[in-house]
Amino acid sequence: MKKNSIYSFFLSLIFFVSCSTTTEVYFNYREIAEQKNYSCLEAVNAFVSKSEIKKVQGTLRFPKGFKNQTGFNIQYGFESEYIGPDALELLNHYAPTSDIYPEGATAWFALAHEKKLNFIKENAKQIFPYREKGKLQLATTDTDLKAILPEALVYDGGKFEIVLSPMETMEELFAKIEVINSKIGIGSMQAMVSTPFKTGDGIIIAGEQFYRETIGYYNFMNDLDTLAKMFSGSELYELDKGVAVLKNFNHPWLGPMTRVKHEKLKKYLAKIAAGEILQDYELKEISFLVISHKFVGGLSFRPDVAYRQGRIATEVRDCHQNLKCIKDKVLREVRFLEEGRTIFAQYSTLIPFDSIDAFDERLPKNLHEFMKRIFPKYDKKMSSVELDLFRNFSYPLRDWSKHIEAFGGEELRTSVKKAKESYLVKVDAAYKALKAKTISEDEARKQVMGAVAEFSKESGLYLSMKKIFEEML
Repeated sequence: MKKNSIYSFFLSLIFFVSCSTTTEVYFNYREIAEQKNYSCLEAVNAFVSKSEIKKVQGTLRFPKGFKNQTGFNIQYGFESEYIGPDALELLNHYAPTSDIYPEGATAWFALAHEKKLNFIKENAKQIFPYREKGKLQLATTDTDLKAILPEALVYDGGKFEIVLSPMETMEELFAKIEVINSKIGIGSMQAMVSTPFKTGDGIIIAGEQFYRETIGYYNFMNDLDTLAKMFSGSELYELDKGVAVLKNFNHPWLGPMTRVKHEKLKKYLAKIAAGEILQDYELKEISFLVISHKFVGGLSFRPDVAYRQGRIATEVRDCHQNLKCIKDKVLREVRFLEEGRTIFAQYSTLIPFDSIDAFDERLPKNLHEFMKRIFPKYDKKMSSVELDLFRNFSYPLRDWSKHIEAFGGEELRTSVKKAKESYLVKVDAAYKALKAKTISEDEARKQVMGAVAEFSKESGLYLSMKKIFEEML
């Protein structure tokens, strides 16, 4: 199976469904797809590659319950992050303002890239207010980029961020991404899909059913996507035991959804469903708090982005430089906003990954210090348990009982039990090998990563959930 094959089943299923519901479009994707034997997504790409960005119109799509209400269509957002060495082309289109760099844009563009980076590093506080657009501003002569790029960059954690203004159609989103990637390079990409939660009369489309459907949707999709990454990682690891898989599990902001974060998700979603108003401090918590449900390597519920404009959003946070993944997951979001999420209400009771219980109570005590050694805490100065990255690697030991009931019954129960035992045997073997000094810490780390990844395939959980998902479509 190819590296990206885990996401491939989204294409023919999701995009064709979405295309088939299109009514008034600038370009008839479905007809072209049928005439040229394209997939719908290939037709979109063919259209984008031959069109000027200003001519891309596309279709307004509406979430269920808001059909054709002006201003209540689904909207889209996009940002892309570039670390210093990857920002070469980006800094050929942005220059400091004259009060920061009096020599001007022409002189700036003539500088070597390393000198630009050093200047920015030395003057970062003056150029970039914290997490705000600063004084590194668009100065390009490229007409396509001038029509797309924001006036200024965001600088956060040593990364330059392009943050586009909200877009009205999916076609516009995809077209702009193609232009940015082709002219500036592919950064670490994140996409946003937003929907209104109030009608034109100010009535909140929420309530208990909304809560159950929405929490069930995030439960299902985040577990499906995590198990998919594990499954894909297991195939890579099978081919090369020296590869490090599941790197996102060892990342403070991109790990799996945990119980602590899930409690935050439920809290804010319940308040919206009940018609309560989220306060400013709560919206800031979602944006910045370490234990925020925002910080997952999957689908993130983001009411903090446009809540005051009557919108809630989903952010796709786990595709990075994989454009196909971004497109697939945006299309998936649109599909279930248009058709509704009623089918997901049954998954509202799935038990989230309790990283504290799984590590402290289910992982044998003799393995605790070993895991802490090879996956150290992200920042020892911070007390949050969510920065105990070693806990993420106890993921196979979580409580899967509700998943087993929903997706496979007794046969799945047996395979999950055996897969847990297999995982523990592998982790114990890595521990003993490191203790005997027959492998390095790096090798032990890769072996544990591989053991976690292989759990997805051995348990049958991913394939069981994938089958259910395909049946939904």
